[in-house]
Amino acid sequence: MSQTDAILTLLLGVGLFQFAWLSVMLHRRGIKAERILSSIPPLFAIWVLFWPVYTHAETILLGICLLALCISLASTIRHPLFSTLKSCWSGQAHGLLDVSMFMLALGLAALAYLEAPEFGFGMALALCMGVPAADLLDRTRVVPLDFPSNPGQTLIGHLVLILVITLLGGWSLLIFHDLDWSHLFMATALAGMVASTARAMMPEPLNQPLIVLAMGLTLWLL
Repeated sequence: MSQTDAILTLLLGVGLFQFAWLSVMLHRRGIKAERILSSIPPLFAIWVLFWPVYTHAETILLGICLLALCISLASTIRHPLFSTLKSCWSGQAHGLLDVSMFMLALGLAALAYLEAPEFGFGMALALCMGVPAADLLDRTRVVPLDFPSNPGQTLIGHLVLILVITLLGGWSLLIFHDLDWSHLFMATALAGMVASTARAMMPEPLNQPLIVLAMGLTLWLL
């Protein structure tokens, strides 16, 4: 592990510790768990932006392990602090499944980054920014789609998810390769459509890993 990798991993660990502590404090003051959970992906987007800085890409997996450790401590240790952390990281209906599925999806994107950085980087950014944006817009209930698996999803949420995947996936490809813009965004737009379809097919939060797999498989085939 290089010095740069160690520093980035340490900063992530410190940030996770601070966020866990802040989550507990906010929850004790009446902030709902759903609001705290919704802030996790955007915060991890900051870390994902540093992925290209890593000297050894394998070190990124240590960051995923740190999140897994936090989830494990919250679910197993019966200390009041960790019990509160479990409560504030638990969705109303799914418990720790929400944050666990996010961790799994981000881990899949990290594994893809090891093999194809141009794909994995865009997949991780789309997971951390596109999916939360779509979930937020679904709350507006503008043109509800009433899918059997996800009745709360809306047309505007799906369109925004496709747009974010198209832009972030294209930007990721541009970072690592000098490609033609027209061909590039056609491919990422198709990946966005497939990912948006995957989001509708599987109930939340189980659809998060499926969204990442759908993006990755589509980009790989193209």
